Amino acid sequence: MQASEFRLFLVFLRQDFEYFVMFKELDTSGDQRIGLDEFKKALPTLAKWGVKIDDPAAAFKEIDVNGGGQVLFDEFVVWATSKNLDLDDDDDNDCQQTLKETEAAKSLMKSKDAKSNSNKKVVKTQETPAKTTKMKVNWKEIHDKLPMGKTAADKKKRAVMFRQFDPNGNGYLSLAEIDKGIRDVLECESMFDAKPAIIRAFQSAKDAVKGKETDTVGDD
Repeated sequence: MQASEFRLFLVFLRQDFEYFVMFKELDTSGDQRIGLDEFKKALPTLAKWGVKIDDPAAAFKEIDVNGGGQVLFDEFVVWATSKNLDLDDDDDNDCQQTLKETEAAKSLMKSKDAKSNSNKKVVKTQETPAKTTKMKVNWKEIHDKLPMGKTAADKKKRAVMFRQFDPNGNGYLSLAEIDKGIRDVLECESMFDAKPAIIRAFQSAKDAVKGKETDTVGDD
């Protein structure tokens, strides 16, 4: 990821983290997937987030792109994005506005997700369900830690943050450097633990801007 993609990464990270918080709340069994029963029980919560579902079985089938009988995080994000789901206790006006400005990037990721999910093989594993509770997130703190705006102050903060994330100073960030930066620079434990959201945001941002032909480092 280059510096020119860093702002977009922060935007995607903020939104995907919100979807991760939603997903964790619906995943009451803690097995990192949502079953039909869990989905049905979540209808009041989903309505609170902005989508009223009259036929839960049909809606579940729509989300479950690979037909595995369970909704995975990537599948949930694609659907949540299409429905503009929004937590009622967060403050994401800046993020929502920026996402509207990046429809092309969002469309690209939707297309890639649909293709990827349709080709995925369903692998059933034996896991011990862990009881989960609603994540407590300080959304103001998250907002303050992610300078997503276009103001001079935010640009300055992003430039400093990018250099902090890039310890070897080569002008590019790997996923490992991003992960480490969220832990050591942002010092945000809840977001650091949201690995699926971090990975999605990284993939979204680095695919949104094509590298130059003279680049010695590929888009990946």
